[in-house]
Amino acid sequence: MVNSCKKLSANMLADYCAKVPVGGAKDEMYIIPFDDVDKALSTISPTNDMLITALIMLTGKNGYKVLGRNYSNEFQSELVKGTLIDMWKHTVNFRVLEDTVEAKQWVDSLVNTRVIVVIEKYTAAGNSNNAFEVCGFDCGLEVSVATSNNSDGDTKGAFMLTLSSNEKSLEPKSTRNYLSTNYATTKAALEALLPA
Repeated sequence: MVNSCKKLSANMLADYCAKVPVGGAKDEMYIIPFDDVDKALSTISPTNDMLITALIMLTGKNGYKVLGRNYSNEFQSELVKGTLIDMWKHTVNFRVLEDTVEAKQWVDSLVNTRVIVVIEKYTAAGNSNNAFEVCGFDCGLEVSVATSNNSDGDTKGAFMLTLSSNEKSLEPKSTRNYLSTNYATTKAALEALLPA
């Protein structure tokens, strides 16, 4: 059997002037029920398997937008070394900045839903085609932490949530990017996932 895993095959000569990394995620992100994505029609670039080129929902299904504030949305991808196979753990931290019965109901429904998360990150000028990071595309994320602390000075009782890969179904890749032609088209495609 031939090992078909990709090996290092190119230089990484980063242009630190034109494409300097920029920290932080923007205040809106998209949460998409994992089982509602049409994986047969969604596509990954044939030349770069880290790039999703189409994210298609099953008929009648939607994604949902979550608005944060002042860098309250965060994500990370962490390598999990295995004895035989290495995998990746994706984690998304965010806050639901509303303390209402409707917010509680929304959080409760999220606890019962495996999801994919698309987060728009800040990028340097000229690098906006790399703006959208996708967490949980292959196996999905689930709520691993949900807390509400009324004495917390920052949230005033609103929920603090963590979505993460299940230890039994980690991701085969780091976070992928989503790009459908260009930034504007990708943004429009994400907005089109939302309920009418």
